[in-house]
Amino acid sequence: MKGCGLNTSEPRRLLVEGLVIVASILLAFAIDAGWASFAEGRTLQQLTTSLHRDVTASQVAMSWRRAWAEDVVEKSRSILNGVANGTRGPALDSVVFDIGDVFVKGEWGPINNTYEQALSSGDLSLIRDAEIRFLLGRYAEALEDLRTRQERAVTQYYGQLEPFLVAHTDYSQVALDGSADGLVRGPFSTDSELLASSREFFNLVNLKLELELETIQAMDEALHLADEVIESLQGS
Repeated sequence: MKGCGLNTSEPRRLLVEGLVIVASILLAFAIDAGWASFAEGRTLQQLTTSLHRDVTASQVAMSWRRAWAEDVVEKSRSILNGVANGTRGPALDSVVFDIGDVFVKGEWGPINNTYEQALSSGDLSLIRDAEIRFLLGRYAEALEDLRTRQERAVTQYYGQLEPFLVAHTDYSQVALDGSADGLVRGPFSTDSELLASSREFFNLVNLKLELELETIQAMDEALHLADEVIESLQGS
């Protein structure tokens, strides 16, 4: 009979529309995933670049601070050996007046802002290599140890070294060359013989020497880790 045949065009149209919708959804997911992957890759690239920059900057700062520490160690030993060997006269004046180069803060600060921010934000997980993340953690611990040592140096200076200089020397006579020119000379002078016979003086110089030797050792470890971090980042 006429009019009783099935209309096959309608199911076909619905099927096509359904396939189009599914394809559109899949395409949208693919675009989102592709964009997320691109954004993640760009963030990772920026992260590794910033980490490399921070580590390199810290290497420069640590190398400078280490050289300064070696100078303090050399002058500290010169003072201590001069006192211990009973040096007198102009030779004693020469070594004792190095006290201004020994009793200093030597302030500085390691740079690790990128790592700390990436750790708190979760971006550090973008570095898939667990060994690199572990190495970065060890390096961060080494820098934190150096921060602690710097705090000790500042505390030692203000708590012990500076008060000793104020009480027992003409500071304008023993101050660093860079600042001594602008200072006013007092009507008295630093008594090298008195300092040389002071147990407190001898022990304070030794304490400063000990702190700087420990700092040099800690910096050597941090510098070694910095080299490993840079090599790992370049190979990632």
